[in-house]
Amino acid sequence: MPLEVCAKKLGAPSIPSWRYLRAMAAPHPHPPQSVVLRTDFGRVCALPRQQTNLLVRHFLRVSRATSPYTAAAARRTPLPPGDWEMDRPSTPCELDVAIRDSLLGSAAGPDNKLNEFLHHLGLVARGTLRTMIHNSFANDSLPGSWKIEDNIRISQPGKDPCCPESYRPITLLSVLPKLTERMIHRRLSALLPHHPRQFGLAPSRSTSDVVTLVIGEITRGLNEFSIVEHARPGGGASTRHPRCHRS
Repeated sequence: MPLEVCAKKLGAPSIPSWRYLRAMAAPHPHPPQSVVLRTDFGRVCALPRQQTNLLVRHFLRVSRATSPYTAAAARRTPLPPGDWEMDRPSTPCELDVAIRDSLLGSAAGPDNKLNEFLHHLGLVARGTLRTMIHNSFANDSLPGSWKIEDNIRISQPGKDPCCPESYRPITLLSVLPKLTERMIHRRLSALLPHHPRQFGLAPSRSTSDVVTLVIGEITRGLNEFSIVEHARPGGGASTRHPRCHRS
């Protein structure tokens, strides 16, 4: 999916920065000088360093945009005082989204049920499943069948089969606790704030965001600081002093 389409889904504004990228990625690229970049205040960025700074700031703003699910969660009706969002019974939409995200073709757990089983549940069965999940957390107890697991050893090619280190263990669980986990994870992701510099275990974050942050810090350092050498009297070794400046 094109980067511009992803940005529009996140609610990022369409600004001339995308025209600059399209000009560089086109089959017959136009010279970057033909695209004029402007800041939000209408200031023209003519120097390459100014254009780079503008693109870096824009990419950081896009990567930190609020996801659609988080925005929808913020628009919900406030709970009564003393209640918490996690105590709210799961909605049919939350269950449907968790079932939709269940991958087809995965191995079955101890209950011998595949994810395809969840996709074929009717309205009554899905309502019963939501009630069971809510009652389990309300009573602070999970069904005993959810705690049963199947451990399978997969031998790694090219290694001695007599050594335990030559096997990779895989734990198979029932589809129901994994479905519940997805529902809880989605709700927690919408409630718990993420640090602006957190890239692991955070939605809509990737390695490119880390690279963009590093480039931004390097560019900021180049714009704000420089090293000036001063020769010592008497022929001694020169000393270096940082000096703030503006480009």
